[in-house]
Amino acid sequence: MKVAYVDYCNTLYNGFSLSDFQKYSESELGLPFKCISIIFRAVGKLLRSEELKIFAFKFVDQRKVNKLIVSFSKKLNNNLILSSRDILLGYKKNGFKIVVVSASISDLIGGSDFDGFFDVILARRLCDFYKPLFYGKDKAEKIREWESQQKDIITERVAFSDHISDLSMLQLADKAYIINPVDPKLRSIAIENNWVLIDD
Repeated sequence: MKVAYVDYCNTLYNGFSLSDFQKYSESELGLPFKCISIIFRAVGKLLRSEELKIFAFKFVDQRKVNKLIVSFSKKLNNNLILSSRDILLGYKKNGFKIVVVSASISDLIGGSDFDGFFDVILARRLCDFYKPLFYGKDKAEKIREWESQQKDIITERVAFSDHISDLSMLQLADKAYIINPVDPKLRSIAIENNWVLIDD
C-alpha cells in the first residue's frame, strides 16, 4: 500500500487554522459565545491546553455548529492551494491512499471541497474536546498507530506540510513536499534532505 500523509492547515488551504474557525464562530454566534470563548482561550494559553481553547463549543447547539462548519468551509474553499491539490490528485490517480493528519478537527476537513477525496482523516472531532489534538510528534505516533492496524504493508510514503512542527511526520516519508514554508529552518532542512519546496 502506498500512502500520502497530508497536513491540512496552510498546506491545502492558506490562512486557515482551528483558531480562525473559533474567531469566525465568535463573530457569527454573538457576544455571549464570544465572552465564553475568550475566557477558555485565555485559560487554555495559561495552561498550554489546546483542548480548553475550544471547550466553549460544548455550550453550543450542535445544529448551529454544523451550520457554522458549512458556512466556514465555503469561505475556506476560496483559499485552496492549487499546487498542493494538483500534486495530490496525481498521487491519488497513481493508487496512493490519501491520509490527512491534522491538528484541526475532522468536522471542518469533511466540509471542504476535498470532501470524499481523503481516504482517512486522522484528526479529532469537535465534540471530543476532552481528547488531545494531534500536533508535532503526536502526528508521527498517530501514523505509526494507524499503520500498525493496516493489513497491507506500507511500501511507499510521501508527506506534505508547511510547518516545522511536522518534522517527525516528514521524516517518516520517502519523499516530502514543503508547502510555502515560513520558517527558514524548515527550508534549510528541506534543502539538506532534497525535499520538494513549493512556493505558491
